[in-house]
Amino acid sequence: MASYIKPKNLGEALRALEEPGASPIAGGTDLILLMRDGIFQPRVLVDISQLEELQGIRENGEFLEIGAATKLKEIAESESIPYCLKKGAKLVGSSQIRNLGTIGGNICNASPSGDTLPPLIVLEGQLVLESSSGKREVPVESFFTGPKKTVRNAKELLTKIRIPKKNLAKNTAFAKIGGRNGMIIAQVNGAISCFLNNSRLSEVRLAFGSVAPIPIRTKKAENLLEEESLSEFPARVLSAIQEEIRPISDQRGSAEYRRALIKAIFFELLSELGTAQGRFSNEKD
Repeated sequence: MASYIKPKNLGEALRALEEPGASPIAGGTDLILLMRDGIFQPRVLVDISQLEELQGIRENGEFLEIGAATKLKEIAESESIPYCLKKGAKLVGSSQIRNLGTIGGNICNASPSGDTLPPLIVLEGQLVLESSSGKREVPVESFFTGPKKTVRNAKELLTKIRIPKKNLAKNTAFAKIGGRNGMIIAQVNGAISCFLNNSRLSEVRLAFGSVAPIPIRTKKAENLLEEESLSEFPARVLSAIQEEIRPISDQRGSAEYRRALIKAIFFELLSELGTAQGRFSNEKD
């Protein structure tokens, strides 16, 4: 049975994480399941869910900052959050999970199918990791090393996510396909950000989840998209995506099926550009 610590501030939390076998817990929607199934057995649970330093969405200089313990529900409803991330957060699990789950937990769970991960990659998010010995920033794109694996060490805590303000003006979109709506784990998901001008794209960022061991940017496809017009189907872009992804077969779908889904995801992303914000704002739970 793990012991339990509820620190009063961030400094106390970082000191508690120095304990051998310590693990942070916020919403616990992923961690509790891992503990129940015997996959992960921490010796000390450090409850960071109420720490003021890890809450909220605010502007800070050239960045929009999101506290790592901010609930997914708040992300999904915030007017400050770019569309692709709002939609990704809205499609995580059920309303009960979004009421408890945090964006930091969704990131650190490091599932290749995580719905906030492709959006954060295309928004060029930066992750602030802190420990008692200091802090560092890691691009979201470089954070994941494999399924359920990241560059964060056991004594570090993800404290905030920083999105460059220059990317807030971009058109963005998010798409997801799975067995059904609601409490669905993505068979494939994807996000795009870009500037759109007369059917031409610039500064494109394109990322997909559940098609490789980690969520990935498809950089060759990004470059090709900047050369194509949206008035015609960019077949070369789709071919480039197929070259860059590395899907596997599992209980949610075969590798071949995921490759087939990419086309539908890609079409949906392109169709959402420019109109996504208005359409999403009218959706209901």
